[in-house]
Amino acid sequence: MIDTAMPRGLVAVSRGGKITARAYLQESRSHGEKLAQAIETTLLDANLKPQELQGIVVGVGPGSFVGVRVGLSTAKGFALALKIPLWGVSTLSALAGAVTVQEQPRVLALIDARRGQGYAQSFVQYTSGFAELGPGKACDPHELEEMVPLHDIVVGNGAFLLAEPPRSHQEMQGVTGDGMLVAFQARCAQHVPPNELLALVPLYIRPPDAKKPAVRPDYSVNPSTSK
Repeated sequence: MIDTAMPRGLVAVSRGGKITARAYLQESRSHGEKLAQAIETTLLDANLKPQELQGIVVGVGPGSFVGVRVGLSTAKGFALALKIPLWGVSTLSALAGAVTVQEQPRVLALIDARRGQGYAQSFVQYTSGFAELGPGKACDPHELEEMVPLHDIVVGNGAFLLAEPPRSHQEMQGVTGDGMLVAFQARCAQHVPPNELLALVPLYIRPPDAKKPAVRPDYSVNPSTSK
């Protein structure tokens, strides 16, 4: 399992429905530099060789545009080289999957989206998993203020966007192995097959901050048409 969409990145190995090894990357700007070493360390801790992996689960965002691309491209490279299936899961769903409160809570997964916005998505949790109550979206603070009272708990790193702290909050700077496992199991319960490598793309929700440079008008004179 790989997710580098948030400030704290994750690499984890699961066997028999349990996380057996994990490593965290603490600095988002260095996820690209440290991810390969984290994968190697986690496989050693799990006493596994890369060739023994049976599949890869990767977080596709939303979150850091660069972080999402780093994790996704790395996961695709492993899946292609090892000829194993690849499943993409939303980082918001992995956050919701980490919530441990009982009694079918309504969960609001909330991530800092920068530009004064948050990426938010609603879920309801059941004993056997959870279900989405709508798609993820980029929200302004006033929209989040309207959403929060409709939920039992807020999870993620975007609560600072709220004027007042939510009554129940699980601060998380990144997903956990257990959360990703729950998100993956929820996907399997819906009988969703593995993703095609070329079809699996980042879930940005909002267009990337980087923009293509504007095309400058060409004021040069065409010699063949000049007088």
